[in-house]
Amino acid sequence: MKNLTFFLLFCLILSCEKTITNENIGFQCSDNAKVCDLAYNNNDFGFGIFSILHDKSKEENLFISPFSISTALSMTLNGAVDDTKQEMLNSLKYFNWNPDSLNSAYRDLINLLPVLDKEVKMNNANSIWYRDGFSVLPEFLIVNNKYFSAEIKNKDFSKGSTITEINTWVENKTEGKIKDIINSIDPSSVMFLINAIYFKGQWKYKFDKKNTTNEHFYLENGNTTEVEMMHGSEMNLPYFRNEKFSMVDIPYGDSVFSMTLILPEYNYKVDDVIKELNINSWENIKSKMSTTKIDIGIPKFKMEYKEYLKPFLKKLGILKAFQPGIADFSKINGYHDLYIDEVIHQSYVEIDEAGTEASAATVVVINVTSAGNSFIANRPFIFLIRENKTNSILFIGKVMNPNNLN
Repeated sequence: MKNLTFFLLFCLILSCEKTITNENIGFQCSDNAKVCDLAYNNNDFGFGIFSILHDKSKEENLFISPFSISTALSMTLNGAVDDTKQEMLNSLKYFNWNPDSLNSAYRDLINLLPVLDKEVKMNNANSIWYRDGFSVLPEFLIVNNKYFSAEIKNKDFSKGSTITEINTWVENKTEGKIKDIINSIDPSSVMFLINAIYFKGQWKYKFDKKNTTNEHFYLENGNTTEVEMMHGSEMNLPYFRNEKFSMVDIPYGDSVFSMTLILPEYNYKVDDVIKELNINSWENIKSKMSTTKIDIGIPKFKMEYKEYLKPFLKKLGILKAFQPGIADFSKINGYHDLYIDEVIHQSYVEIDEAGTEASAATVVVINVTSAGNSFIANRPFIFLIRENKTNSILFIGKVMNPNNLN
């Protein structure tokens, strides 16, 4: 159940549809509808990537920040062109966005999140690291700096110190929680686009450590394990229950941020709920919650997670972006020789009586085709037919359009 619970934390970080109660910052979706539209689309993508990662290992813990993944890929999107761009837009659920509006909405969302609740610490940082000697179009860097506040770093990728610098940057931006996100730099790698996010919030209604007890946690395979279970009595919290699950919302700080827990009924499993969990069902059940006096228990725990997302993003429809010679990121350097080699995601979460500390980082690794050994004839080419004893060229030709050869 922990996997679903903490994924929803980051969905709620992006849920801007309620009036903000913070005394310093007031916000409603009517103030900036594009921000809430972006949050909705990011949540839609988040449910998709979460479900696919769950299918990979249904019995294992899972914790991601869909916001971090979306942000890193959206910076990359500013370099994409034509089919590569459209596939990424569709897979990220940005169906009706133009680049300017999307970038502006991200800028506003990034600026808004850290200041909504003075009782919660929420930081977001972006950076672009590119190989010394690799020519980047200024517009690509300017746009990402302007709208995503991306720090721009030009480094010698052949030096081991660059790996240390990148890892140190991520570690610093996540308060030391995400370490060693990259282990090496491939000779064909020319750029890293990185997002780092950090969240720390204290419960609005504290859990008394005196009420924390050692209890059984019942696994879906029938076994049990011992956990430290935190207890809260007669809390007034948003709550909903149907035949498949019950759901409760626990606020942090001034109630701007919260954590939602979804607990399957005894005759259902987490997988049964996840199969039906999407942006539409989420909006529906969220609207049905009502404040109820309730006793709750939550296990204390700490979790770390790391995954290489390329195969899962492909399942969501991002295909061309990963194909050397097919991907078109010509708005990065002016050529058609770049592709995404990998998307690395790493996360951390800890829950105790005081509150929640969570962080994540996403790295989009951009490689250059010409630095590898691939040969993809996806543009006009010349061909020869020859005899190799006398070295006689028997035929020579060129293909300018494979579909117009008659």
